[in-house]
Amino acid sequence: MEKGFRVVKGLVLVSLLAMTMTGCRSLGRSNAMQDLVTTPMPTPETAVVHFIRPTRFGGAIKFGIWDSDKFVGILEGAYRMPYETTPGEHVFLAQAENWSIVKATLKPGHNYFILGRVTPGVWRARVECDPICKGDKVRQDEIDNWMARLPARTVRPEAVEAYESRRIRKVREILKRVESGKAKARVMTAEDYR
Repeated sequence: MEKGFRVVKGLVLVSLLAMTMTGCRSLGRSNAMQDLVTTPMPTPETAVVHFIRPTRFGGAIKFGIWDSDKFVGILEGAYRMPYETTPGEHVFLAQAENWSIVKATLKPGHNYFILGRVTPGVWRARVECDPICKGDKVRQDEIDNWMARLPARTVRPEAVEAYESRRIRKVREILKRVESGKAKARVMTAEDYR
């Protein structure tokens, strides 16, 4: 009897772990986002930052991406989110249990890539935004594969205000910590384009 209980308990734990770690596409989709038919291309006046989550790992976990205090969109598992913006200095933020921060300098006419990763946290999942920099192990063929394979999403314009209004206070607090040097940030230089 006890052995049977341990087997059932083990199966339940494995099932729960599988559900939380893999998620499914429908669970990972946000109502604030919409499919993007055409990926924006950088111009002589703009740069494009591609936020990418290449796997469904932690698919039910999604996190908002910010460019300083401007809401960019929600990065979902097994999707990519291109963001056309101005060249120059940017602070990209993502929040889950923690804040992940990337300080970026962008050149016009170039594409930049930031990987969004979900990692286990204490109370809920953590996020890691990992800029793809020159000299990293990430190969161009991997990036090309993600760009071809992963559907692109963008924020619905009508969803921006509601999303921002509920979170802007916390975003501004973390931005003050970034400015004062009290929050760690990863760095993406202008030369880290691909």
